[in-house]
Amino acid sequence: MKKFVLGLTGGIASGKSVVTSFFREYGATVVDADVVSREIMSDPAIIKLIEQAFPGSVEDGSINRAELKKAAFISPENTAKLNGITHPPIRELCRKKIDAAVGFVLFVVPLLFETGLDCFCDATAVVVCDREKRIKRLIARDNIDKTIAENIMARQLDDQTREKKADYVIRNDGDEKDLKENAVRLMKRLGIIEQ
Repeated sequence: MKKFVLGLTGGIASGKSVVTSFFREYGATVVDADVVSREIMSDPAIIKLIEQAFPGSVEDGSINRAELKKAAFISPENTAKLNGITHPPIRELCRKKIDAAVGFVLFVVPLLFETGLDCFCDATAVVVCDREKRIKRLIARDNIDKTIAENIMARQLDDQTREKKADYVIRNDGDEKDLKENAVRLMKRLGIIEQ
């Protein structure tokens, strides 16, 4: 098949990682902006910029992600400051990885529409999940308190806005089996797997 790039997004803790694993199982090449972000965040030049912008978020030459998360999501200004440092190099490395890929590419980006990275996609899909479920998952997964979880979610688009912008919606209201069925249904619709 000729290259086809599907952008996958969804709010934090919506189930994007699980959906990504299903697509990978069916042969998709995955370009994950979070993985790219971790690569960028290990670049000494970026670490230096983050240390200057957020004192106390770097220890022994490495970013303390928990401290950075607290500092960056305390206000919209701080979030914008972090994004200004990290988004341009993340965007560039994502573009290079997509250009190098062949066949079906799943481009996973939590802030797909907010950052304009949907310009790299042939189509987009959003994973939607109940907000309260997501808050509980986020608190458990990242060992953070409810205020930080809500602050992170407040800096992202809501599900209704994402649904309006996306070409396809993958619902995550049930269990993992239901989620896989929804993901497979979309893959069939896109011609990635046989009907």
